Amino acid sequence: MSQITDRMSHYVEVTHFFDKVFPAYSDLPTKMADTVENSPWHREANVLVHTRMVLDQAFSALIDVEDLATVNAVILASMFHDVGKPAAQIEKSSTDRGTYKAFHGHEAMSANLFVDFMLTYGDSPLWGDFAPSKEMIAFVAFMIQEHLPYSIGADLDQCLYTMWSLGRAAGVDRPL
Repeated sequence: MSQITDRMSHYVEVTHFFDKVFPAYSDLPTKMADTVENSPWHREANVLVHTRMVLDQAFSALIDVEDLATVNAVILASMFHDVGKPAAQIEKSSTDRGTYKAFHGHEAMSANLFVDFMLTYGDSPLWGDFAPSKEMIAFVAFMIQEHLPYSIGADLDQCLYTMWSLGRAAGVDRPL
């Protein structure tokens, strides 16, 4: 089986998890679907649609990455990067923008929700071969909190190197 066929099979498994399994175990996807940003940065229909787009983009960017641990870390971070937005949502207003929504601190909330979810379901057979180690969970939580790799830039190799370096600095011995 080729690398691309393997990756597409993995994509089907992950999207099945995201679309079917995750909502059965958590109300986070429903809350994300009910959260509309309507901001200059996120014009998608809601946070769930945005997250699915990020997940699709991550898979496209990772199609040639051979290390499945790296792929899984980025995929998990993509999947959970904005789950804290519904809880963080507040309304603000300014003369420039009028009334708008803000999501300050959603990164830390998202990381905490990811860790809670993983502590509850991390050993569950629902993960199949996708089950992350405790080190992976710690590193992915760090990625989510720092909004990596998107806060670094578009060069995937530089992103992965920087994420690995930051993970080591954060005390994760072998992040990937």
